[in-house]
Amino acid sequence: MKWRFLFLICFAAANLFSSICFGQKASMQIHIYDNRTSDTPFYYDRISIYKNGKIFNDSNARYSSNETFRNLDTGIYFIKYRSFFNRDETKKIVINNYKKYQVDLCLNYIDTVNQVFNPLILQLKNHDSYQIIFRSQGCDHHTQDTLLITKDDTAYIALFRSKSKKLSELEIKMIIQFEHELKHIDLGCNCRTADYYTVEYYNTKIYILDKCCHWKGYNYIKRELFNIDR
Repeated sequence: MKWRFLFLICFAAANLFSSICFGQKASMQIHIYDNRTSDTPFYYDRISIYKNGKIFNDSNARYSSNETFRNLDTGIYFIKYRSFFNRDETKKIVINNYKKYQVDLCLNYIDTVNQVFNPLILQLKNHDSYQIIFRSQGCDHHTQDTLLITKDDTAYIALFRSKSKKLSELEIKMIIQFEHELKHIDLGCNCRTADYYTVEYYNTKIYILDKCCHWKGYNYIKRELFNIDR
């Protein structure tokens, strides 16, 4: 047992010596993703790494799905990035070994634990319905569609163009996530395409403008629910 303990000590010391001598420090591979799809790459604003309250390294805005930061010493790091909704998010990473660390950053992340949100789909009573009118306008296109969601007894039905379907539990969660993300759309972007959302429920109308070109929430919903890309 004693010899085994001494062997482990020597092995750890050898690894540390090798890392110091040959400059083999830790690295951090960052995977950038959207939890709604496996499509890549994605556009992100900037990724910054902080240590001891000071910026250690950063990468400029670009289209990518992976970023790698090398030559990292042990310690506590904070990764700061901006989501699709123009919100600054932070992730804590503890590096205690000279090895490669894998970090996942979700671009459409929303803190659903500390926020109160009551989606319309869960407010529907029997035979109630609400609709989302979508209009997209750009340099070379102009489209408009309507998604109607109604409650029939205990079932939720989605109607789009000439198609209708009963929503599964997973699809209901998808609608809830869509509504939550729609609430957080930022107005500060300046894309050439403007997506207009009008949510109508009885006499209530909510107007939302998305000029960021990255979220594409309505396109995602109609593709997942009805397998329609256009």
